[in-house]
Amino acid sequence: MQSALYAPDEDTQPRKVLGRNRFLPTNFAFLPDGDFLLADGYGSYYIHRYDRDGNWKSCFGGPGDGHGKFDTPHGLWVDDRRPDDPQLVVTDRGPSHAAGPVAGRPASPHAARVWLAR
Repeated sequence: MQSALYAPDEDTQPRKVLGRNRFLPTNFAFLPDGDFLLADGYGSYYIHRYDRDGNWKSCFGGPGDGHGKFDTPHGLWVDDRRPDDPQLVVTDRGPSHAAGPVAGRPASPHAARVWLAR
């Protein structure tokens, strides 16, 4: 896989094992430009971005408690109610406290971490 985060052959011969170097996605969201995001909530804890044809473009996040890090990211939602300023909401099933945001500001300090990202 292009991100270099995963075990060799994880994209062509995946094994049913848990681990940070395994690709175990939990959710996805479409972006206004046709790209989509995929949360690897049981694997690497990264959020991956793909183009409309499924080509990997980039990723952000990863395991940890610090700024921009996740502990089991699950929900993804793009809030496009303001078309000129869409926001990405990421819910994280990790510890029930708000840590630093991916970008922007924490949306809620409640049961799961919720991030707003631009």
